[in-house]
Amino acid sequence: MSNLEYCLWLVMVFGAANPKIWKIIEYFKNPENAFKSLSSSDYDFISEKEKKAVRTTHIQQCTYVLENCEKKNIKAVCFFDEDYPKSLKNISNPPVVIFIKGDTTVLNDLCITVVGTREPSNYSVRVAEKICSELAKIGVVIVSGFALGIDSVSHRSAIVNGGRTIAVLGCGIDVDYPKENTKSKTAIASHGLFISEFLPGTKPIPSNFPKRNRILSAVSAGTLVIEASRKSGALITAELALEQGKDLFCIPPADIFDERYSGVVKFLRDGAIPVFSYLDIVYEYYVAFAHKLSANDDYSEPASSSSVFSAEKHDKTAVRKKSVKSADKPDKADDKPVETDIQPDYSGLDENEAEIVKILSDGVKYIDEISVMTGKEISELYIMLTDMEMDGIIECLPGKAYKLT
Repeated sequence: MSNLEYCLWLVMVFGAANPKIWKIIEYFKNPENAFKSLSSSDYDFISEKEKKAVRTTHIQQCTYVLENCEKKNIKAVCFFDEDYPKSLKNISNPPVVIFIKGDTTVLNDLCITVVGTREPSNYSVRVAEKICSELAKIGVVIVSGFALGIDSVSHRSAIVNGGRTIAVLGCGIDVDYPKENTKSKTAIASHGLFISEFLPGTKPIPSNFPKRNRILSAVSAGTLVIEASRKSGALITAELALEQGKDLFCIPPADIFDERYSGVVKFLRDGAIPVFSYLDIVYEYYVAFAHKLSANDDYSEPASSSSVFSAEKHDKTAVRKKSVKSADKPDKADDKPVETDIQPDYSGLDENEAEIVKILSDGVKYIDEISVMTGKEISELYIMLTDMEMDGIIECLPGKAYKLT
């Protein structure tokens, strides 16, 4: 038996997305020890219902599940496997086992999660179609939750424009939900990826969807909220994106007095990045992902021709475009010879700063990577990194990446 079978057994006993599984693995040191110990002895921290599940769930059932997955071209991957997605490794309560179907290489490219209501306005549908289409055309992978409404519009816009898309499900991959999207499953599997932490055959019960939202936000560099009221489930994904140190983008509301956009207004007030064109998203990641995005004349042209909004609303995009161009091509007045033999002096750094400098000496690192390597919370790191940036020691790049100056 491998770690995959033991992890799958834990999921079958305690349920997918149950954080208790990680406490058990930590207590017993590894999944195999957890299985053998729980199968042979009673423990006080296991409820009667869980004890019954331990007694009635046999390890051979895991083998059957994996064989069933193979027949349906579904791959199961556990946290301890080498091919487990790196983007999920560092989040709170990472899935112990995930089930995937399609092309896993899309996870290595620039992914943007798009969320919103299941009953969008015509305005929001038009915006979602335009933004997702333009992003897909240049190689950005569109991630969404495969529900009706904005999710379906996002997936469809990516596919019809020859792009790729990832669907994160709140049920088993082999379950046809929603029925209206059944025909598009083949297209998504051919042009992207399905991800679920729920066993094949799992029905789409309401409690599954909030659980899967942490995966929705984690696999992407940023999350775009199209339309959401104060009670929208899309706001859960937005909050999780912020907790994970990801960028949050919001489409400005069609009507600031319309309750359907009240959730978006909240995030815009709190500093979310407003999106008037797909370029507002692209420019956030231009440095880190330029080599993976398709060439497009729109990078050097005014954004108004590709936006669903009027030209008057592109001042912010124009400023960002100018900053990107000036980074590549300095003004002549500033184009002076630079002395390259001067080495920076890091002797005055404290222990934490010195550790960060050592990490960044190997190259650009994202904040979640620095968090794992230092063992520090992202909220704590933000303070340190900001201080170091102000001192001129490091530079913040788009997508919450950092490098030494």
